[in-house]
Amino acid sequence: MRQEVRFIMLTLLLNKKEVQNLIDMPCSNYCCENAFKEWTEGQSDMPPKIYLKVKDGDFRAMPAALPGAAGISGSVSYRE
Repeated sequence: MRQEVRFIMLTLLLNKKEVQNLIDMPCSNYCCENAFKEWTEGQSDMPPKIYLKVKDGDFRAMPAALPGAAGISGSVSYRE
């Protein structure tokens, strides 16, 4: 018998001040440098941006995966 498995994913939204309290610039630089190093070594994946057309604009999804972590960034662009 197959059992249905459901996942609930929560999105954590942070404002500028909350981000500043979590990470400083030297740490941010280190993380970016390390991510690009892993990408050039083939240890990560960052496919091209995905565009989904919506009324009067588009939604852009930018997925990426590093060893031990994966995520996606999204944005909506509207034409005037």
